[in-house]
Amino acid sequence: MVDEWRHGRTGYQGWQRSVQQAREAFARLHAVAASDVVVGSQVATFCGLVALSLAPGDRVVCAEEDFTSVLFPLLAQEARGVRVTLVPLERVADAVDGRTALVAVSAVQSADGRIADLDAIEAAAAAHGARTFIDATQACGWLPFDAARFDYVACATYKWLLGARGCAFMAVRPEAAERLTPHLAGWFAAETPKASYGGPLRLAPGARRLDVSPAWFSWVSQAGALELLAEPGQALRSEERARPLEPVRACPEQGPVAALQCRAKILQVGLPAELLDQPGHEPGSGVLAHGAQRFELPLVERRLGGLGRYWKGGLALGVLTRAIPADT
Repeated sequence: MVDEWRHGRTGYQGWQRSVQQAREAFARLHAVAASDVVVGSQVATFCGLVALSLAPGDRVVCAEEDFTSVLFPLLAQEARGVRVTLVPLERVADAVDGRTALVAVSAVQSADGRIADLDAIEAAAAAHGARTFIDATQACGWLPFDAARFDYVACATYKWLLGARGCAFMAVRPEAAERLTPHLAGWFAAETPKASYGGPLRLAPGARRLDVSPAWFSWVSQAGALELLAEPGQALRSEERARPLEPVRACPEQGPVAALQCRAKILQVGLPAELLDQPGHEPGSGVLAHGAQRFELPLVERRLGGLGRYWKGGLALGVLTRAIPADT
């Protein structure tokens, strides 16, 4: 693809097919129809569309420690009268009542790997007629996830779906999609590519009217990654995802490394503070935290051993299988 781009030997039509392939693969993986899946570039964009559908006086319930791509688009609506209630993650379902218009929460917390009680949240929202927005970025790809259970499920793919920056999906229930205004509509949301100039407004049917123009390079690779994950036998079985990791070995000069608890591939681990004092490390595909300290998989890969890899089709899926000191 890069060579074709460099020498001007191609158009966008092939890349467009990659976007649709990725949309269909995401739908298969998460139990929704492809016609109910929006493509975009980031979770905050999708959350913003939902936030703009709220009316002055509407009440929103969120987890107080959630990622800002969920919180900020909603908190920005307070200036026009939307009320946002922030509660601890474990109290989100209990905070939903008859005044609540929307519940917005991450399925898995980016900061520490805690998993939201989605069953309780779903039940509470249904009992009180509230809509649900779930950020599944840290869940899709390893946690069995039925996106049809919620009104809006947004997911950036650069975590467990092996995507590049610039790819994101939102699964939307048809009745919930009707409540969204396509504020970001452009040529890619049109009913046909020929509708690229002039009025009147003529958008695609269903969720595709909410699409955002794609970053082509990212979507070409994303299609292949999702097809890989969708193949039978490629994804880890749920019991393997939840299996604890091997015991952590001790680092004599720094004292014992704390016991490791595995929540599937989202990990919590206690490590010496010296390992965390590494400026400039890149965000990666795993969250490791000890109290307020947090770092991600590439730092662990450089400093610790035991990173298993599975190769297929030129893609590398890294899974941290055990943690040992870097100098052993």
